[in-house]
Amino acid sequence: MPKPLGFVVYPNAIIDTGEAGEALSPGDAVGLSGGQYVKADGTNDTNALGIVTDNSGGADEAGDSVGVCLSGAVVANVAGGVTAGGELDVSATEGQLAAGTGGIDALSDEGGTWKGAALAANAAVVHK
Repeated sequence: MPKPLGFVVYPNAIIDTGEAGEALSPGDAVGLSGGQYVKADGTNDTNALGIVTDNSGGADEAGDSVGVCLSGAVVANVAGGVTAGGELDVSATEGQLAAGTGGIDALSDEGGTWKGAALAANAAVVHK
């Protein structure tokens, strides 16, 4: 069974519970706009502050409460071709990380494995 998007790998991660500014899914890279979490992208919200966790289940709509991993290792939504050891940043696709210089490190290959556990396509363990 693959580790789901938003799965927090280690228990010492720093998780914030905040308000969603739009519908968010576990694994989405998010930034802040008007004090609410929104999907980060390469155009509007270009600073990825964290990754939506699976323990919150994401947010169905604006105003919902959502858990965001601000620091630690988590399974994130990534572009195809991400490799372990690469540096990541937000991509042009909302909520997705890709190769870049944003200070987020890929700890696994996209769609690869993490400590023996499979990861789905467009999923990788990252550290923020």
